[in-house]
Amino acid sequence: MIDPEGDYEGLEHALEIGEVKDVPDPEAVTEILRKSPMSVAVNMLGVETKDRPTYYSQLLPALQSLRAQTGRPHVVIVDEAHHVLPAAGAGERTSGVERGMVFVTVELHSLAACVVEAVDRLIAFGDAADEVIASFCVARGLAPPLMTRGVEKGEMLLFTAGDSTPRRLAVIPSVSGATAQVRRRGAWG
Repeated sequence: MIDPEGDYEGLEHALEIGEVKDVPDPEAVTEILRKSPMSVAVNMLGVETKDRPTYYSQLLPALQSLRAQTGRPHVVIVDEAHHVLPAAGAGERTSGVERGMVFVTVELHSLAACVVEAVDRLIAFGDAADEVIASFCVARGLAPPLMTRGVEKGEMLLFTAGDSTPRRLAVIPSVSGATAQVRRRGAWG
């Protein structure tokens, strides 16, 4: 888990590395993954916002190398992906994306084009789920899917690029005792 905003502190079943005054060393991240069966949450609050794309561009090759050697990490989740792969200043960027990655953002328009182009499945939920899918289709040059109704509470839409209609999926509530994600809006500059 790449965590630019420190939202996953205390995530159950994951070791957290990094904090506000401690930038996680990419080598330390890969060493933890190599030696421990646990997942890792890379807290990037210690990395200045403007430096997050550079830090990510140093971390990802280390993760890719480890994956080639060991098969770990199985999946790389990039929360708030627009912080590390922004549209602004992306230029001709083509790296930072590979199979087995999940990009999370509430700002699709703020993502680098290489990310949007690489996405083959999109999950959208909430009142604007249909608008998110339509924006994704416009960005990819795809025909927007047929939308028959809005998203109900307790469901989400799974859209596969090229499909004519998104699939509706039920959202399963977290299990009792599971660690909730903590949002720290306003806790950084």
